Amino acid sequence: MAGTGQDKSALVRELIRQRWQQLQSAPSITERIGGHPSHFLNTLPKGGAERPMRRQLLMERLARKQRP
Repeated sequence: MAGTGQDKSALVRELIRQRWQQLQSAPSITERIGGHPSHFLNTLPKGGAERPMRRQLLMERLARKQRP
């Protein structure tokens, strides 16, 4: 402690701050970029944001691309 130049309370505050940050969940990619682009949400079919629907749409799109 003497080498760091900090008193006990400052060290405790720093440890608490570090632990608190570790406990916070990391923001998702969508949260980091500020949300979904509005044009993306407007072009989705009804229910298109749900995982099963997205999976089905992706499979259909890939199947269309593979056809000669």
